[in-house]
Amino acid sequence: MSGSLHDVSGAPVAGATIAVRGPKSYYALSDAKGNFTLSGIAPGVYEIIVTKPGYQTATDTDYTVVAGQSQNVVVTMHAATFSSLRTIATVRAVGRGTFNPAFTR
Repeated sequence: MSGSLHDVSGAPVAGATIAVRGPKSYYALSDAKGNFTLSGIAPGVYEIIVTKPGYQTATDTDYTVVAGQSQNVVVTMHAATFSSLRTIATVRAVGRGTFNPAFTR
């Protein structure tokens, strides 16, 4: 399987993680030109997940790999928007002591 990633303007998206999950999982990173290659993927149905900070996650949940056929995937990445961001952790500070305004700027 090989493919390319670009944004909506057509610019390549480098450094994105491509995960192909199914009977077995495979991973790759896109290069400076937005290209990636994964070898040895067994025939079957897979989920393709493409992630990169600053972009919305792209997924294809029903991608079929057929023996003897070359697979080419083209993905258009969309910039993350405020509504597409998720909270992944929250922090609550609990402590004792007094507030020192000299430490704030």
